[in-house]
Amino acid sequence: MPAIDQLQGRQIGRVLVKMGKVSRDQVIEALDFQKRKGGALGRILIDLGYIKEADLNVALAAQKGYELVNLEGRAIPKEAIDAVPPQIATTNKVLRWSTIRPPDTDCRDGEYGKFSSAGRSALTDGLQRQGRDRRSGSDR
Repeated sequence: MPAIDQLQGRQIGRVLVKMGKVSRDQVIEALDFQKRKGGALGRILIDLGYIKEADLNVALAAQKGYELVNLEGRAIPKEAIDAVPPQIATTNKVLRWSTIRPPDTDCRDGEYGKFSSAGRSALTDGLQRQGRDRRSGSDR
């Protein structure tokens, strides 16, 4: 994979091409589909079977100038969780599972997770509750 600084700020299709995950023709096909039907380019490439969700996550992180770190199976100290400012949580759509928990998760209260498919209103409500909890000192 190219250095992250070579991927940062580029369009997601270009990032995936530079990573060697898709061809230029596949991106053009997905862009044509996007123009006709709408939708996020990365999701379209997944639905077409050209990339996996993990590829998209790595590409999205690189696009923002980050290296993706998988925290699955790792214990995160409460102090680290509490250090996540509400603005960062809002920007990255990260919530405590106890704030809003999709029915298909088995995460424990107090853990954080990224919600890529949470409904917009549920996600917004959860983020607002999380911000209020932080300001009031509550630890839900």
